[in-house]
Amino acid sequence: MKPLLSICIPTIVGREKQYNALRQYVEKQAEPFGSLIEIISICDNKEISIGTKRQRMYQRCRGKYAWQIDDDDSIHENAVEMIMDALKSSPDCVGFKEWCVFEDRNETSSFSMHWSRWDDNVGCFDHVRTPFCKTPIRTELCLKAGVKDMRYGEDHQFAKDVHKLLRTEVFIDEFIYIYRYKFEPHNTKYGIK
Repeated sequence: MKPLLSICIPTIVGREKQYNALRQYVEKQAEPFGSLIEIISICDNKEISIGTKRQRMYQRCRGKYAWQIDDDDSIHENAVEMIMDALKSSPDCVGFKEWCVFEDRNETSSFSMHWSRWDDNVGCFDHVRTPFCKTPIRTELCLKAGVKDMRYGEDHQFAKDVHKLLRTEVFIDEFIYIYRYKFEPHNTKYGIK
């Protein structure tokens, strides 16, 4: 039986501790669903762009839906259960809220196809985003849009490309994704030589 959800975790050399902790946390949440969920990861030393890595993970997905969680981020303790429940109605994507943890402050985001574009300070959110790699989307639509070979900004470009393909969404009014910002010099962060 094919999985319903493919959870993709891109990682890099040097983040083994973070990656292993996140993977175990996700595996524990996924365990009750058995073969309905698969977990995929690709590790490199920034030889390839994050865009290429995301695209390769989408290409490896066997699930009807694909969801990417970056190795230095986290998710709500019941995230997988809530998402699996949302997928029962077969939407094109699942939207939700994000909690952003910065060194000196916390911010909020909303990920939904109902936003027309990425923006800041809209409604009661610090950030609003159309669906992208960090939201569950039908794998066939992810592949149709494709992720460009970019070292940064690939997520925003993918969001623009996939948004026009989305027709239906289930929105979970919870902080499902937890983004943890860590400052790194630009070239180091994105593997630019």
